[in-house]
Amino acid sequence: MPPQQPIPPHLTGRPFRLAEALDAGLSVTMLRGQRFRQLRQGVYAEAAIADDLETRVDAARLVLPDSAVLSHATAAQLRGLPVPGTQLLHVTLPPDVERTRAAGVCCHQREVRTESYKGRLVSVPTDNFLELAETLSLVDLVVLGDDMVRRGLVTATGLREEVAATQRRRCVRLARRAAGLVRPGVDSPQETRARLLILLAGLPEPEPNFVVHDAAGGWIGPVDLAYPALRIAIEYHGDVHRRKRGRWRSDIAKAELLREIGWTVVLTASDLDDRPERTLNRVRGALVDAGHPTVPAEFDRAWRNHLMPRWAADRMEWARADRAS
Repeated sequence: MPPQQPIPPHLTGRPFRLAEALDAGLSVTMLRGQRFRQLRQGVYAEAAIADDLETRVDAARLVLPDSAVLSHATAAQLRGLPVPGTQLLHVTLPPDVERTRAAGVCCHQREVRTESYKGRLVSVPTDNFLELAETLSLVDLVVLGDDMVRRGLVTATGLREEVAATQRRRCVRLARRAAGLVRPGVDSPQETRARLLILLAGLPEPEPNFVVHDAAGGWIGPVDLAYPALRIAIEYHGDVHRRKRGRWRSDIAKAELLREIGWTVVLTASDLDDRPERTLNRVRGALVDAGHPTVPAEFDRAWRNHLMPRWAADRMEWARADRAS
């Protein structure tokens, strides 16, 4: 049996056009063999190439205009930001460039500011936030903004100011409201959703990741959410806390230390996932016991309007995020 023709090095590890393969001496018959696979019409790659977002993006770019910018959910996914998953690729073209029809690709047209990320042209974070205001809910948009701030892509103040200055754009009012709710110091989507649950229910907004010290200035640690003046801590303990013994023991020790120095600790995990109103009742009870002067007798129903429609799907996303952390 004759030896197989080697794959030219410049075609390995990336998608390539049919014309490139033919120019390099490969035949259509070879491309249809087991060593290759077709990613889309006229685009191939080695069979062993990863079947991931970056590969799909690179394959699509071979059939799109050079001016195409990765945008919307695709830009966010490429950056690893928490947005609902989708297989549809989003790109934005300048207004003077004709839209291209490509399977699995949604083309938008708008002037967009760009930057390079992993060697690919993407919309800048603030524009990406505004793009996603067209499809995301208020809560999902705040989750996105909090994570952008956590990763250092934007600052909370900068995002708020840029969005406030934006005119004549779809869903800009939603974007402005969401940007106004973005906070620094948030570590996970779960913490954002817990904070918004409390806030949208009409309770005072807690401070994210407040670092607690004892009376002598000794470091006890950060708490997910806090009312520092009332010495109330709210901690979200997801599955990862229970699976990792060291982390679980650390969480228990921190809660004990907080209680020893006079803090009230509200723990939430399954309640937040399954019975969010139970979490709200615990937080409200702690506020009443601490003497907060303006605790509402009834919860504002806004939290249901914004959180309940996606709660079941969010639980699955939270569990995946917990397992990955």
